[in-house]
Amino acid sequence: AFNGMKVRIGIITRNRAALLPKALDSALAQDFPDKEIIVYDIASSDETPTLRQKYPQVQWLRSDERLDMIGPKNYLMSQTDADFYFSLDDDAWFLAPDELSRGVELMRANPKLAVLAYDILLPGMSPQKLAEKPEKHHVFIACGALLRRSALEEVGYYRKLPAVYGGTEETDLCLQLLDRGYDIMVWRGLHIWHERTAVGRDRHDQHRSLICNEFSGLIMNCPLVMLPVLLPWRIVSHFLAAARAGELKSYRQGLVLFGKSFRRALAARAPVSVRAYREYFRRARLGKLKNE
Repeated sequence: AFNGMKVRIGIITRNRAALLPKALDSALAQDFPDKEIIVYDIASSDETPTLRQKYPQVQWLRSDERLDMIGPKNYLMSQTDADFYFSLDDDAWFLAPDELSRGVELMRANPKLAVLAYDILLPGMSPQKLAEKPEKHHVFIACGALLRRSALEEVGYYRKLPAVYGGTEETDLCLQLLDRGYDIMVWRGLHIWHERTAVGRDRHDQHRSLICNEFSGLIMNCPLVMLPVLLPWRIVSHFLAAARAGELKSYRQGLVLFGKSFRRALAARAPVSVRAYREYFRRARLGKLKNE
């Protein structure tokens, strides 16, 4: 049914040996016939390296140095002959064995569909019935998404952002894909469970990275005619949100980091069309209204 199509399931991990087996077991249990699973271990100091012996059918890579996420992501997506890449977090897993094959079937039938976002379930949430049709979407969460490798190759995969934690690299990638006429969808009911463990997370570092990378992404992507309005608006809206959340310290740190990275972002500037930017925000607004 899949005409020789191949999928790589990629997992980037660090110090989550207790949860990683759940992700691997769910990936191995997928009924899609031609799949490869690869783990990129970023300098784990726990028992993660010992899992290599327990999962010989999985490919393993390791860096002994702490890396940002962009390099490992791009390596896993580019260094394969697979048609599709499934991005799976090390603390996330499939809930049913046919969820990968369902996603590939939809991608096969829609050649301009570049990203299929899965329904991400968090603790306290219950699975929903599979929706009849996927919906147009503006972005995806990388802990569970199926991506078309030919589209990724066309846009050059992820672009490097200044802050290590990332947080907005999917926004940057989706803007580039929309600009080239590709589509992004979400299919409610194709489930990925995200345990969202606190291990390896630093909330304040994540917030300042988000601030820096979002403003840098505006410089890199935003059409010149929209930039004088959007950049001040985002700076103010993030300030108000940080004040409500008690995160003004990390907000200021993010602004300082953005200031230091401004020239690098300007040098990487490759603005998308006004059409693509408006379409991204239109989809984001519709998605917000549906969730309210």
